[in-house]
Order: sequence, then structure tokens, then C-alpha cells
Amino acid sequence: MSNRSLTGNIYGDIKVMEYIGDRKYKCQCIKCGALSEQYSANLKGEMQCQKCGKGFRVNLTGNHYGFLTVKEYNKQSKKWVCECKCGRKTEVKSNNLKHNNTMSCGKCKYEELAQRDIVGGTRVSQINKKINRNNTSGVAGVGYNKLKEKWYAAIRFRGKSYWLGYYDSKEDAVRTRRTAEQNLHKDFFAWLQEEFPEQWKKVKDKL
Repeated sequence: MSNRSLTGNIYGDIKVMEYIGDRKYKCQCIKCGALSEQYSANLKGEMQCQKCGKGFRVNLTGNHYGFLTVKEYNKQSKKWVCECKCGRKTEVKSNNLKHNNTMSCGKCKYEELAQRDIVGGTRVSQINKKINRNNTSGVAGVGYNKLKEKWYAAIRFRGKSYWLGYYDSKEDAVRTRRTAEQNLHKDFFAWLQEEFPEQWKKVKDKL
């Protein structure tokens, strides 16, 4: 793997900007714009910005994710205490809730139902889902970077994040996001309709 191979990749809130030598990359938070240096070995999974991620943790209490309801935050484990529809309680990391990777306690009948919603590595019910209540732009995947004073767009599909750049206007960022949705989902929808008609029914009316 070349030294430049990670440039442009996004890991959670962290975008890799450039290779600076000694196995390190210059990185930037796509939310607050904070810069940091990260070793290549640490660039993986869903990373959280050490500046805005710790100081401004989004309160998920009361939110529903699949069959889970968020009850409280456990500071010791740094996870959210959730109650499954079956009554069991479980602790889940923020990113696993936000990206709907965990939707039940994993020990009851609801886990099977949650898994049925995953087709081709994509959670069908989350395509064109309602905007998160913490979203200030009104459009999924579009936000505003206060430090750069620019709008940005990004999209996540089949477990991978795609950075779509910064824009001077919100309209340009939204337009880019919509175009990305059409290009990413087009072939997937055709395949879903043919191979999984029941799951297709869940999303066709939202399009």
C-alpha cells in the first residue's frame, strides 16, 4: 500500500488530507474543521473528532434506532444504555446507533427482523430516512463548516463513506448530494426490485 493511498478517505468524522511522512497523515474533521495528525495504522473504522466529538457530544437520549430506545449515557463505558423492545438493556457506541449497525439487543426475536432489513450490505429502511433532529441544514449528508465558512456534502452507502467536497452555497452542496444519491442508488434499486420485492416496497414510496 502506497503512502498516498489513504488520502481523501473518510473515517467517521475524520477526512485524510495528505501524507506528511513517518507513517503519519494530516487529517481534518469534516464537522468542525479541526486539524490533527494520525498514524496510518490508526485510520480505520468510525473515528470521532477529539475536539468537537468530546466537547459537544450529541444527546441521543430518547431517540429510537430500530428496536432500541436510548435511555442514558454511561460515562464509564462511553456507550449509550439502550432498552430493546423485548425489555433487555444493552450498551451501544454512538456511531453504531447513528449508522443503524445495532438495532436490537442481539439476543431476541427482533434481531432476526433487524437482519432481514439488511440487503446487499445496505440497511433498506435507512435509504431516504427522515432527517436527524440534530441536522441544521435540513438535508441528509449536508452540513456547514464554521471554520471554513463553507457548506460540505458527504454520503454513506454500503458501509463506506464518500466525501463530496466543500461548497460556497448550500444549494450547490445539496445538488451534489442529490446527484450522488441518484448515482449510488440507481443500480441498487433495480437489483432490489428484482431480487427482493418485499424490501423494495419499503422504500419505493419514499423516492
